[in-house]
Amino acid sequence: MPIGEHAKGTEMRMQSIEGWRGITALLVVLFHIYVAHSLFYEEWLRYLAPVLELFFIISGFVMALGFGDKVTDTKSFVGYLIRRGGRIWPLHLAMLSLLLLIPLLRFVMQTPGDLFSGKLSLEALPYQLLLLQAWNPELALTWNHPSWTLSGEIAAYVLMGLIVWVARSEPLRWVLGLAMIAIAGTIFYQEMQATENYNVLSVSRAVTGFFVGFLLFYVWRRFPLKQARVAMVLEVVTAAGFVAILFWHPTGLSYFWCHAIYALLLYVYASDLGFMSRIMSTPPMMWLGKHSYAMYMFHGVVTTWIMLVVHFIEARIGVPLTDSVVVPGAPRVHAIVLPEQWMNDLLVVAYLGVVLIGGRIIYVVVEQPTRIYFTKLGKQVEANMGAAEKRPAPSLKGEPVSAETVNAPKAVHQRTDHRDPG
Repeated sequence: MPIGEHAKGTEMRMQSIEGWRGITALLVVLFHIYVAHSLFYEEWLRYLAPVLELFFIISGFVMALGFGDKVTDTKSFVGYLIRRGGRIWPLHLAMLSLLLLIPLLRFVMQTPGDLFSGKLSLEALPYQLLLLQAWNPELALTWNHPSWTLSGEIAAYVLMGLIVWVARSEPLRWVLGLAMIAIAGTIFYQEMQATENYNVLSVSRAVTGFFVGFLLFYVWRRFPLKQARVAMVLEVVTAAGFVAILFWHPTGLSYFWCHAIYALLLYVYASDLGFMSRIMSTPPMMWLGKHSYAMYMFHGVVTTWIMLVVHFIEARIGVPLTDSVVVPGAPRVHAIVLPEQWMNDLLVVAYLGVVLIGGRIIYVVVEQPTRIYFTKLGKQVEANMGAAEKRPAPSLKGEPVSAETVNAPKAVHQRTDHRDPG
């Protein structure tokens, strides 16, 4: 989603945040390719999971900036939900369609075994279609595994929409936002305690980070960073904090320091004042940020197809190309291990190229057109609902009652005109 407008109408660049989102998405893409490349066994890469908190925090910040002053009544709430659903669902369904080609291919080729098996199970498909997989941890990583985060974000979108609709004052939003963090954070902590791996796949995780970003927006709006020299120092410090988390491996209560460090990073870079902001705002970083959602969703499809093709080649040539290997921070994992190291590295370079090029194509063909369509649809639905409210209501005697009489007790909400974040 574009991030370039202040909720009150003042234009803000915020390009460096887009750059951070892009580079983080690229790291996640590298994390999920299970090929024994030169960086595969590095601890910093294998402990990359906490960067998802940065995604959730950015999402909450941007949603508060773009919609915090827009959702004021029933029609704007409905329009908001249409636009958010239209922002994520079409691309998600497009990725599922690419994975559905696998059972179709099995059927055409009459391969032995079930058409739907493993992570592409028929049982999990309805959960995936409705983006409910994160509510069932056993199904969270089925089909297009990165999409579990969308399942959590949808819950956060609905909760935020209800909060900004009901709570018109900022203090009340703080109370409700802190309540969301306390409840979701407690559940998230309990889920971390119940598993050996701190990388919990749950709705509570998404909601916790989202509302940290939601409240951070109100801090930033009231107390924005204005001193360029201070910003320059803090940008370096928070960037170092981002790197430090990769080597720290926090667990338990200390894991929530990730939220604090990422929130400070977002607060500092939101004003685009320092030298590091200029680096994160360079065209390559902005390109990554612009296509980060398409890349993030597409890379799960590509990794699945790569593993499928490698297993097919294994069966054909009778030479093992995969193995169970030990990596830091996890039990043994099934990975592609080609005969020569350069082959593994070349495969990963090709994979990254496919994700980048495919991400661009998907952005142009699916993401951008559907975002525009559902933005217009949401506005149209709002306008239609508003027009319906203004129609004369019949009196008890069958005579029309004027619109002024119908709307007299209602408060008039003045909306600020600014570009829609989509």
